[in-house]
Parts: sequence; C-alpha cells; structure tokens
Amino acid sequence: MNFFDSLTVPPARTTLANGVRVFFRKTPPSGLASVQVWVKSGSVHEGELLGGGVSHFIEHMVFKGTEKYSAEALAKTVSAKGGFMNAYTTFTRTVYHVDLPAEFAETAFDALAQMTLFPRFDAADAALEKDVILREIDMCADDPDERISDATRATVFREHPLRVPVIGRREIFRGIGVEQLRAHFEKRYAPGAISVVVAGDLEAEAVFALAEKHFGVVPARAGCAAVVPAEPPQLAPRETTLRGDVNVLRGCAVWRVPGAAHEDAPALRALAALLGLGDSSLLWNELHEKRGLVHELEATRWTPAGEGMFWVGYVADLDKRAAVEAAIEDVVGRVARDGVPAKLLEKTVRQMLVGLVTSRRSVQSTAAALGSEAVESELGATRVAFEKIRALTPDDVRRVADKYFHENARTLSAYEAKRPTVAVPAETPGAAAPSGCPPFEDVRFANGVRVLLQPVAGYPKVSVVAELRAGGAFEDERRKGATSLLAELLSLDAGTLSAAEVAERIESVGGVFTTTGSAESLSVMLETLTEDFSVARDTLRDALLAPRFSEENFARERDAQLATLRAKRDEIESFARYALTERFFGKACPLGTPALGTEDALAAMTLADVRALYGRVVAPENLVLAVSGEFERDVVLGALEEAFGAAAFPSRGAFVEPDFAPPTPVTEAREETLDFDGEQTVVQLAFPDAGESDERRFAAHLLVTALNGMSSRLFTEVREKRGLAYYVAAARRTAKACGMFRLYAGTEAKNARAVLDAMRAEIRRVREGGLTDEEIRDAKISMRVAGRSGMQGPLFRAMAATTAALNGLSPNAPLEHEARIEALTREDLTRFANEFLRDEASLALTVGRGNVQELKSNRK
Repeated sequence: MNFFDSLTVPPARTTLANGVRVFFRKTPPSGLASVQVWVKSGSVHEGELLGGGVSHFIEHMVFKGTEKYSAEALAKTVSAKGGFMNAYTTFTRTVYHVDLPAEFAETAFDALAQMTLFPRFDAADAALEKDVILREIDMCADDPDERISDATRATVFREHPLRVPVIGRREIFRGIGVEQLRAHFEKRYAPGAISVVVAGDLEAEAVFALAEKHFGVVPARAGCAAVVPAEPPQLAPRETTLRGDVNVLRGCAVWRVPGAAHEDAPALRALAALLGLGDSSLLWNELHEKRGLVHELEATRWTPAGEGMFWVGYVADLDKRAAVEAAIEDVVGRVARDGVPAKLLEKTVRQMLVGLVTSRRSVQSTAAALGSEAVESELGATRVAFEKIRALTPDDVRRVADKYFHENARTLSAYEAKRPTVAVPAETPGAAAPSGCPPFEDVRFANGVRVLLQPVAGYPKVSVVAELRAGGAFEDERRKGATSLLAELLSLDAGTLSAAEVAERIESVGGVFTTTGSAESLSVMLETLTEDFSVARDTLRDALLAPRFSEENFARERDAQLATLRAKRDEIESFARYALTERFFGKACPLGTPALGTEDALAAMTLADVRALYGRVVAPENLVLAVSGEFERDVVLGALEEAFGAAAFPSRGAFVEPDFAPPTPVTEAREETLDFDGEQTVVQLAFPDAGESDERRFAAHLLVTALNGMSSRLFTEVREKRGLAYYVAAARRTAKACGMFRLYAGTEAKNARAVLDAMRAEIRRVREGGLTDEEIRDAKISMRVAGRSGMQGPLFRAMAATTAALNGLSPNAPLEHEARIEALTREDLTRFANEFLRDEASLALTVGRGNVQELKSNRK
C-alpha cells in the first residue's frame, strides 16, 4: 500500500456512553504517543461574552489545578513521565495535548481528563492569570503582524465573530470574572463537545480502554449550541490602514470566499497554492523575481467557521504599497481571464500531495491532522478533497478565480510608517535518533568532501543537507550578513537555470529547497520523495558548484535582507535578543552580530563581496553532506561522488578557516536598560556558556531544560505564584567555541526589577546545589523525549549530523546525547553553574518603555 492509498484506511474510533468521541491512528514504531483533547469551544462560540476572550481564559485556567491535582502537581506528573503538555485556542476550538513515551499514555489521559472535566476555577488563580493574559494582550499589541491581521479581519467581517481576536479585547476581558468562566465552561465543555484524538505506538483497544476509564466517568449533559451570525454580503471594496513606527510595509489583499464545505473549496485551495506556494508560484515569481516589489509573500484560503477569506499577505519596502496592490490585482486578474498552464497546475497539485505526506511525519502531526479531519471536518474529507484537487482542470481554476476575484469582494489593508519614508542608501563599490534508526556511515571522497549516509526504510522521502563552515568569522565589519545573503543567492540562478526554473524543477516534484546562513555555517537543504532523489542531487550540485550570481538577484535579495532586519527591529523580543547578544559577545565575535548582518554593511555590500566569500567557503575540505531517509546506499553514494567528487570542484587553494574571536571575558556584573516604544517589557539575564565542542555542554543542555517549562521552579515562582510575567524561560546561544546562557521574561516595567531578582535567585539556588532530584530526573526525561521526537524526520537527523561534524564531533554524537545526559549528576550541574553562571560574569538587559527610570528607582 502506498502513502496515498493509506488515506482511505479509516482511523479506529468509538463513542463513549456520555458522548465523548475517541479517534486513534496507529503510527510506525517510535515508542511515542500524542494524546490530544479537542473541545468545540472557540472565540466564535462566546455569544454575549464575545470580546471577553473567555475560551482562551479557560484554556489558561485549566492548567491552574483540578479536583485531583494542584497546578504544580499537574505539571510535574506529566513531566515526570517525559511528557510535554500544552494547549492552544482558536476561533473554533480549544486543543489540549500531551506528547510522551507510549508506555506512559495513561498519564496523559489522566491529566487531560482532569483538566477538561474537573478544573477548579479558583478566584485567586483567576485574578493572577488575568494579569498574565493582559501581558499576552500587550505582546499581541506589540506585534505588527498580529495588528495587521486583527485589523484586516475586523474590516472584512462586520457581524461574524471572526472579526474579534481570539484573545479578546482588553477593555472587555478586564470585566470577565471567575463565575462567567465557570458558566461558559459548563456550556461548552459538555462531553458531547469533547473528542479525544490519539496517534502513536499504541493499540486501539488500549486507547479505548483508557478513554473509558478517564473520560467516561462523567454522565452525559446538555451543552449549549452557540448561535454564530452569518456575515452579510460585501457590496463594495473596503480598505484599512494602520500607521506606526515600523521599518517595513506589511499588507494584504483579501477576498471573501465560502467555507470548506462549499463545492468550490478544492479549486480555491489549489488556487491559493498556485498563487503563493513556493518560489515558482505565480505571485512570487511576478512580484519578487520579476518586479522586485516584495520581500515576503503568502497566499492562503482561510475558512475556520463557515466563512472564509482568500488572503494574499506581503512584506515590502515602505514606499511600495500602491505598486504591490496593483501587481497583485494584475496577477489575479490574468488568472481569472486566462487561467493557468496545465503543467503549472500539475506541479502545484504534486506539491500539495507531498505536503500531505509531510503532515504525517510524526505522532504529533499525525494526531493534529486526524483531529482536524475528525472534529473540524469529517473523516475521509481529506482524501475526498485531494481526489477533487487531482481532478481539477485549468478551466476549473480560471472559473473560481473569475467568480471570486472581483472588486466588490476585496479588502486592502496595510501597516505603514507614520514618519516619512527613508530611502535605502545607494550601492557603493567595495541526538538521539528515534528507536530503530541506524547510525550514519561516514565516507570521505578523495578530495576531502565528507558524506554521511543513513538509509531508513518506512517513510518514502529522502533529505539531503549540505553544510559548510561560514558566518561571522569569515566576515569583516564591512561584510556582516554576507553569509545569509550568499545562502539565499545559492538558491537562485543555479547552473543553466534561472531562479524561476530552479523553483520549477524542485517544486514540480513537490520538493523542498531551502538555504540558510548562520553565525558559523551555511546550509543547503533539500527534501523530495525517494523516487525524485536525482532532482535533489542535481539541484544541490548546481546551487553549490555553479551559481551564476546575477546582479539583479543580488540587489533584490540584499534589499529583502535589509527589510527583514528592519522588521526584526519592530518586534520587541527580537530587538531585545539582538541588543543583548551584541552587548554580550561584542562585534568581534561571530555571535555578536545577527546572521542577517547590519544595515550599514548590507547597504554597502557588493556582489563582489559575496563572490569572494563563496570562493573562501565552498571548498571540498569544508563541505559535509548528509543523506537520511529511504534510499539505496550504493546508488546515492555513487550519484553524490559523480556530483561532488574529485572532478567536480574547480582547482583552488586549500581551505583556510579563520581564527575564532571569542568574547572578551567579563569580570563584573553589568545591568543595562534600553528604551523600546511598546506595551511590554523584556527582561534578560545572560552568562557565559560552554561551546558545542566542549564536554560541559551536556550539563548546560540539562540545566536549561530544568529551568524551562511549566513545571520548573522558575516558571512556578515568577508566573504561577506571583504573576510577574506572561512568559519566563531559559535558552542557550552557542557556537563551536563559546556561548551565552540566557534567562528571559516578558513582563511590564513595574515588575522588571522583581523578575530580575527572581532570576538571580534561581541561578544562585543552582550554584548552591539546590536543584532537587525530582527536577533533575524530570529534566532528563524531558530531554530524552524531546530528542527522540525531534529526530523523527530525516531532514532533522541529517541537519544534526552535519552540524555535529562541523563542530568537530562524530556525526553520530546526537545518538550518544541521551546516554551522556542520563549520566549527569547534581554535582555536574552545580559545577557548571559555578564555572559559568557567576554574578560577576553576568549581563542584565531590560528593554521596554520607561525602563530606565523604573529600574533605576528600584535598584537595590
């Protein structure tokens, strides 16, 4: 049976006596399971409470404790079994999910049943959590993408609840009390509105027995069907404009379309892919490749609640709105008038089918796909929809474009700058693999190219990753960002093909082709169905060995990279992170500058600079190739040797890796503040860290995990008990020879000092050996599960292998990661903390509006 035939195999299903529905799909052996509870409770169901965000508020509250568990006990019960627990709320549903080892599935059933059937709704918890959600509302207000999305929906929909954000509106949310939460829970969380969706390495009988044991314990009861008003027809074009202190233009063009059950839905779905899926799509090719108008673009058909939008969103330079809107209208008008070529439609359908394969690559994604079909649609609807899509003709696509792309159904929106547009300066010269996966075989060609091979049967895709040492160490101050720009250019004009033809080649077989540049490396990644490996190999060969580097593409991609860098400055989280790393590492260190570079360097960069970097890094001694997936070893190795062996590379000198510039050691604690005009405040506390070639990295990995998550003491103290921040977490930013250990939180200015003090107290506890056996055990289990889960796909396995190799480690080092973590003791973590996480080596940076005075007035 091939993959697409398997879509006809229905999942196992049953309905409990009280009305709870249960769905299960068995996946290939992995030792993992994903247990999800889908509740038909979203913001469109809130009726007279619309705008209060009660569905989202309930999602938060069920984590605060149940009849059986306190909030802390609930989190620890799941994490002790290696589980990851989370939830999300949309317009039409709330979903709670636990991913964990299959042998502990009952823990997930128990926890989720308690949360969705027996939450406590304590008034004190509700008051505390309300402050947390207010911080989340501030986060949304600071996010330009969220703001333009909210404004567009509010313009498109006048009556339908889709016009209101899921999280609610601040002034209405403030008035929601715990009694309203309880009442709404009783209405929306009746057993008949609950579906248990499971995927993983289990058996149906066991799943149904666990569902009966934990979800069958409550009787059936009447719920309340929310009345969702229909949206009146749109009779004229609409438009909305936001203005703010932004560095790039964000905009969209939207047309009203019918919901997913309409007969035109399959053609509209294909039309969205034709216009916006991949680099050979019609809108991307016209607006980015030919006209150079946009830096980012997407097209999607969005139909969450019987109503829908056909959405074309973009990011462009500030002065391009009129030109972009006219170009979008031109492209969709041509499709409505002339249709699309049959070959393009065939390629797009294949891309969509490959996307369907990818959506089943892990237990988590398989469960999500099953829930979407079983709860939001109907079992078998995915197969039926794709059969209709495969049967589409170019005239079908032309017909729906002509039917829906008319002016009176269109809404235009944009987020523009409130200040005059500033022109860009003119150019001037100058793990653990999942159970059953074999180790990588390490092969070296005579010219120095290193090839890592991992044949794994059972998943009909193959992933190829090429990684080279590059990044900041190869870039002087005038060329910062050259690696990221080179990575983008390698995907364009490769060999004898134009950028559009390169995209056509890979997307015609539904493949994925991405490139990325980081602080220390440059990566090229391809993924195709196994039968199309030759396309991946040829595309990789042309990208690495025969780029044409056209001036036109260079200028366009440089401007796009500049736009992305400016957009990051609009978002407080990335703005704060960039500011911290620059201050912590210093500009001489590769980690001290964003991989995107600096505005001054990009504005002055020339194509000759990029060519020079290419000449330095693309050398056989610097190239590591990894292949993982379903393939024949000898066939693939022979094909790669033909493409990258001795005869492939032009004659050049030996590869020379530049000296690494580590950050200057810090000898005294520093506290700094930085102003940012937004609603929230970001607090960060940074320390030195071990590099990825240092044995002490394992202790750092485990410690950052112990400090993360809803069951961590840091989270419990800062958010759950004191309500000081919406989020608080730990992270590492590392290179081969150095790194940064960071705590960070999103709060408000008045709480910044308290949050920073709590962070310092937690690090002091770790230095003093205060981590408990339970904390260390839970962190180890969490890392074990995360490692296995992350390595389910061949692309991730190949990426981990090449990165390990470039860091001077065995490509199979990820396979040893679990054992090394398990061997760590409290003494190892305490030793690491005292070596690296010292107060005198710390940097605290607080970013937000009014922070300078707030922190100075509260400094102890």
